[in-house]
Amino acid sequence: MSVVKENIAALEGAVTFESVPGVGAALRMVVPTTRATIHGVVLEVAGRPFVLPIAGLQGVIRIAKDEVLSTVRVPTVLFNGQVIPLVELTEVLAVAPSRRDSGGKHLQAFVLSSGAHTIAFVVDAILIEQSILVKPLGPLLGSIRMISGATMLPNGRVAPVLEARGVLATARRLTTGPARDSVPASAGSQTDDEDGDRSRSVLIAEDSMTSRMMLRNILMTAGYEVRTAVDGADALASLSAEEFDAVVSDVEMPNMNGFDLTAAIRADKALSHLPVILVTSLESPQDKARGMEVGASAYLVKNRFDQFRLLDTLRNLIEQASGG
Repeated sequence: MSVVKENIAALEGAVTFESVPGVGAALRMVVPTTRATIHGVVLEVAGRPFVLPIAGLQGVIRIAKDEVLSTVRVPTVLFNGQVIPLVELTEVLAVAPSRRDSGGKHLQAFVLSSGAHTIAFVVDAILIEQSILVKPLGPLLGSIRMISGATMLPNGRVAPVLEARGVLATARRLTTGPARDSVPASAGSQTDDEDGDRSRSVLIAEDSMTSRMMLRNILMTAGYEVRTAVDGADALASLSAEEFDAVVSDVEMPNMNGFDLTAAIRADKALSHLPVILVTSLESPQDKARGMEVGASAYLVKNRFDQFRLLDTLRNLIEQASGG
């Protein structure tokens, strides 16, 4: 019992034991609802650790690169006699692509399944299987559907805990569109209307992974095609390679901040019409004034963030830019 008491105490809980002669005994263990221990697999993706609960895992596989089949939409691989899509977890999570050794002959992946849908996810490494203590994200980040919490690993690193259903749902949207080099961010995204207009596409520039995922999920759910960039310089490179209907950008980013990105867009004749929405934690009147001076179409503050306001603002700006 001393071992049980020590473990419960480590979870900030309590153990009580009552015994009544001739009646019986009662053992009561109380554990805070904000604490939960799960069994999970620690993964590494783009230099970051993530944890996938065992409960959502169908299998872990090692794939020879020459076994990957190329199709019109996405790569596929054979798993338990079934041909299933193969996607990079970095693409699903909207993080920078992994700098994986291209000379390697094999890929590591895990497999998730729900109903008739099964998908394999490529990662850099599958490190270890262990029990972990999950802490909730809190109200500000609770809407991130692919992350259910976070945990502290034995090496001191903080690892997000993946929510298997959310990861699988996002991957399904990515794999049910056109070919991967022009994947729409949502299978339920806007389709061509009667006038033949293409779906609206938005570029997100945000260096924070959690904020980037949150914005991406909001816009995908609203039906937009979405691309992401990890900073202003990355966004500017994407703008030179693809056409977008709007840009949603953070301000504080490495390499090129949001103010400089906005100024560069306004200075480029081919891009100057593009709506730019700055979503930032900088809330002083001076910062907002600077955003307007460099040409931001709208300035939204993160600590008063309202996704409906973002969507309304984005829709109105795109309509104005397109003359709708």
